[in-house]
Amino acid sequence: MNYMNQGGPLIWLVLVLGILGLVAAVRYVLQQNRRDQSLAVGASIASATVAALATVTGFQLSVGGLEQVAADDRWIYLWGLKESLNNVVLALVFGVLVALLLTVGSYRRTSPGEAR
Repeated sequence: MNYMNQGGPLIWLVLVLGILGLVAAVRYVLQQNRRDQSLAVGASIASATVAALATVTGFQLSVGGLEQVAADDRWIYLWGLKESLNNVVLALVFGVLVALLLTVGSYRRTSPGEAR
């Protein structure tokens, strides 16, 4: 839970979009429905985009707060960056899983004659 809190409020949207993409990818593996494939790709792209936005925004807030910190402690912005990167890590985990599932689904959809 601390991981999610460190990522900020947008990490919940990254999580929801990642789960949506993962569910759609599993459905694509099972049913080979192109709509599920499109949903999985779109949700994964949206998840990665929101993660990038959350990371950049979090980093901006961390750097913006440096004026309130003593000069010797200004390295603390790196801690804020580390926390903001939780968004990217979560999106990448979902992205890898969705990509693998879509690969399996596409492989299963291809007939042996088309593989050449």
